[in-house]
Amino acid sequence: MRHVAVALVVFSLAISAIAAELGRANGSLTIDKTRTDLGYAYAIGKQHNDISKRKDETRVILTDKALAPEINLNEIEATVPDGVNAVIFNLASNGKVTHVSVIHPKGSYDGGFLEEAVEFRFKNANAGRGTIAGRISSSRVQTNTMTFQVDADFNALVR
Repeated sequence: MRHVAVALVVFSLAISAIAAELGRANGSLTIDKTRTDLGYAYAIGKQHNDISKRKDETRVILTDKALAPEINLNEIEATVPDGVNAVIFNLASNGKVTHVSVIHPKGSYDGGFLEEAVEFRFKNANAGRGTIAGRISSSRVQTNTMTFQVDADFNALVR
């Protein structure tokens, strides 16, 4: 019994070490066959959903480069700086992904607002108050200009 308790403690510590640090992401966006590492995570609460007309969603922004502190996260889809690759998604209070955008030199993707974007999955890591953490993943998504897939762990302070 004691060995089981020790194993559980070691396992918990290992999982904690794997989880992304606050403000960080650990994963990738793959466009066609080119992998882009995602290393930064940002989040903003009280986001509007065009379908539900409610403002109870959280927008998460994962990027390959750090964003300047003065960037307006409310307008991030239109203001992503040149040279920055990003995956932007909204999460409803029930954990469903309701909107996804991808900004990349090969092309952009905007999935529009949905009740649930079924190609995308979010697994909540039950972060502390004022933060959001988890894993976003997708099946391969085909657009007119590219095929992409995302798979990343993240942890962000919700502004």
